Amino acid sequence: MRLARYLLAHELAPEALGEIELIQSGDRKSADPLLQAMKGAAQFMMGRCADARTTLSGDLAADPHASMWRGMAEAKLGDWAAARRDLLASQGVLRRYPETWQTQARLARAETESRRGSIRRDSWQPKVTRTKPSKG
Repeated sequence: MRLARYLLAHELAPEALGEIELIQSGDRKSADPLLQAMKGAAQFMMGRCADARTTLSGDLAADPHASMWRGMAEAKLGDWAAARRDLLASQGVLRRYPETWQTQARLARAETESRRGSIRRDSWQPKVTRTKPSKG
C-alpha cells in the first residue's frame, strides 16, 4: 500500500491504480476504506469521473476526504447539487492537500455555485476596512 500511496502522491495515477488493483486482487484488503479512497482519487486524476464517483460512494459517503474527490468528479459530471454538497463537506480537510488539489477543489466549488446561480455578490468580494491615515 505504501507504493500506491507514493505513486498517488506524485500524481502517477495509472501506476497507483494498477498497484491498488493488484493489492485488491489478492483480496487481503479489498474492503479497506483507505484503499478505496485512493482508488477513487486515482480514477479522478485519470479523468474517470463516473468510476471515481461510484468508488467513493457507499461506505465512504461520510468520509470528508472521499467527499472532496467525489465532489470534484460530480462537478465534472455536471451534478451540481451533489458536487456542492460534497465539496462543502470536505472543507475541513482541504488544507491537508497540496495547493494544486486545493485549487482544483475550490474551482470546482466555484463552478458549482456559478452553475446553480447561488453566488451572491457580497460572498466573493474581499472585506475592506477603511482606516484613517496615521500622522507622523
